Amino acid sequence: MALSCDQKKYLSWFNHLSQEEHSWGMVLAKVWQGLKHFSEKELSDKDIFYLILLIPRLQKKQENLIRDLCRKSYINYWETIVSRAGLFLSKICPQLKVLIRKLEGKSEDQLYPYLTRVFQNIVIQCNNDMIAELRKDKYAYDDNYMSSSPKDEYHPLKNNTINDIIHNKENQEGANKLYNEIQNEWSLSKRNLLCEYYETVNGIKTDRLKEESKNNIYKHHQRLRETFNELLQRYSKREIITFFKLYMTELCQNTPSSPTYLYNKSTKRGTL
Repeated sequence: MALSCDQKKYLSWFNHLSQEEHSWGMVLAKVWQGLKHFSEKELSDKDIFYLILLIPRLQKKQENLIRDLCRKSYINYWETIVSRAGLFLSKICPQLKVLIRKLEGKSEDQLYPYLTRVFQNIVIQCNNDMIAELRKDKYAYDDNYMSSSPKDEYHPLKNNTINDIIHNKENQEGANKLYNEIQNEWSLSKRNLLCEYYETVNGIKTDRLKEESKNNIYKHHQRLRETFNELLQRYSKREIITFFKLYMTELCQNTPSSPTYLYNKSTKRGTL
């Protein structure tokens, strides 16, 4: 279930909470109050604010991991909370009628521990889904990175455009480091393969690897994708995207074309 929430409005509300309004019992009560009437009317801003306040407090260890994954992948942590709040609602909605009947007439001493367990189980599921998504996003290479006209967004939690990415100083420094690594440490064969793959993805006519069978090219491409998955352990996605945008043309101009993966004797600039 998609939710939207203005972070500035939330922070303004949060900063004016009293100690009692910020207490665990009050947060639980407010969330439950909103949920009980969710089938009859939409959640108010305050209902959503209390749900967003609840999410990070239920599983600290998972929350720290999500923060760390967001930091490493340059993902907006706030958006993960809003996303998980929407996911929480979608998971709890089918249970609401049963919960309301079960908790009717319960005292606070009975209500709060039960609600805590129910909410915690759901938040754990939401966190697991988010962690899996963040890990997949961090370590999964996508051909769109090398596209000459890539999509502006690479993840639903990211809001930066391509221009934002390639003009970021840190991304440029990482891209330059990757360029130097490939230029100085990769063999001519591997650089030629990278250029062939880049030209193929972007619909550029290429004579590179034209004497290789389709099966061999497929295997070479597969190994190249594995190489970039390994690079994602050391470089961020944005640094890799910036590398393709800023350095690939120069790299391929400096890499002589070979019709086979292994350079033949007639290839200029020597053999491997």
